[in-house]
Amino acid sequence: MGTLQQPAKAAIFVDAENQTEGIVIALLQSLAHLNIVECHAFADWRNPRLTLIRQELERYGFQSHAVYSGERPGEQKDQADQAMACAVRALLWRRPEVEVIVLVTGDHYFVSLVKELQRRGKTVYVAASPMSVAQELYALAQQYLPLGQLAGWIRDLDVLEQRSRRLTLHFATQRSSISAENLERLIKCGILQKKQCPTRNGFEERIFLNRQARQVQMVLSA
Repeated sequence: MGTLQQPAKAAIFVDAENQTEGIVIALLQSLAHLNIVECHAFADWRNPRLTLIRQELERYGFQSHAVYSGERPGEQKDQADQAMACAVRALLWRRPEVEVIVLVTGDHYFVSLVKELQRRGKTVYVAASPMSVAQELYALAQQYLPLGQLAGWIRDLDVLEQRSRRLTLHFATQRSSISAENLERLIKCGILQKKQCPTRNGFEERIFLNRQARQVQMVLSA
């Protein structure tokens, strides 16, 4: 009888300054097939905007690392990014058995780190909002994990569109958690499209996912 294959050992590194609360459960669920051995988060935690995300990360066992970014938080750019990149390299020295590195960030800064990790035989996941992830970082990742509210909205609209041939703003607001205001925002940024469609009684304005939009393709192909 063959032995069961052990899940790959993985470590998560979060650039918390670019995240919002409500991402951690979805992130951990998407990584349930891995053996997560370490979880780290980096930010200048003096910024009050980060209070909720820090609480959420620590609640799920992430070790938070304080990064000084100037007299005022954010005054010196990329400090958290640099600290996070150094921590990834340090982890590989301490724990060379780690096979998968999960970078929760969309910053182009990490492109060179991803290339370095891949040269060393590591698998790199990138987790970020489809609205903010750098194209080169997305393209390099062996696996992309879409995070955030926008990703959820795109998935919901995809399901609604497949179930209904007459998707209208009213129908979408009734059958999803997306408000009419947010649907209009998705139209303005090109995620959704409006179209006048003929009916027996005239015309009806319907909405469609713009499946040519980069963000839509990123979420639905993940």
